Amino acid sequence: PGRIVLEATGGYECDVMFGLSRAGHAVSRLNPTRVRAFATAMGKLAKTDPIDAAVLAHLAQTLEEAPSTVPSPERERLRELVQRREQLVSQRDDERRRLHQARDPFV
Repeated sequence: PGRIVLEATGGYECDVMFGLSRAGHAVSRLNPTRVRAFATAMGKLAKTDPIDAAVLAHLAQTLEEAPSTVPSPERERLRELVQRREQLVSQRDDERRRLHQARDPFV
């Protein structure tokens, strides 16, 4: 392949990106908002998998995107641990706020 571009999909693209990188390919991960703006500028208002694939292919041919930096497995693991901790802290804080709304002391 000439150039490989992926749309960031909330982490679902990570395994593909890591695999391609390990195989020696340069991969560019693109912000979905930017991809959608490019599609809109092309007049592609519908959003389907075939349309998205065509838009990404055209974007790869049109724009010079630098390859994304692929983090090491250790760095990715640390990122996931930090992200999970942030989620748990947020849940804890939400529950503390809800607890103050309970009128019954038993709750």
